[in-house]
Amino acid sequence: MIWKNTITVEQLNQSCVNSMIDNLGILFTEIGSDSITAEMEVSSKTAQPFGYLHGGANCAIAETVGSAASTLLVDLSTHLVFGQSLSINHIKAVPSGVVKAVASPIKIGGSTHIWEIKTFDDQKDLTSISTLVVAVRKKK
Repeated sequence: MIWKNTITVEQLNQSCVNSMIDNLGILFTEIGSDSITAEMEVSSKTAQPFGYLHGGANCAIAETVGSAASTLLVDLSTHLVFGQSLSINHIKAVPSGVVKAVASPIKIGGSTHIWEIKTFDDQKDLTSISTLVVAVRKKK
């Protein structure tokens, strides 16, 4: 287990109430030994005008799981984490259902974390892959 902070999925979801994460319906479903998983329904809140999952919503779930993973690795009383760079490749359109995003570490450094985030549709097909760079900064 790589995590330094202990938190349940329920606590993680509760911390997102009244945020964009909550508004998009993103829910954390699993905290694994070295990954975090969240799900988001393709709905009127997350779809583009043609009815498919919006690329921006896909970016939002990717940044959400990667940033959440970084929060489990730092002392939040002294540090904050901020998404610094997100690169995403949309591989397959998602017209309906639920997308699942899984964040796994590429590099965990003192001031930078790099995450690979893969999203999957209901058929477990890969729908996007992204890399998120997270900056770890001391609180001022």
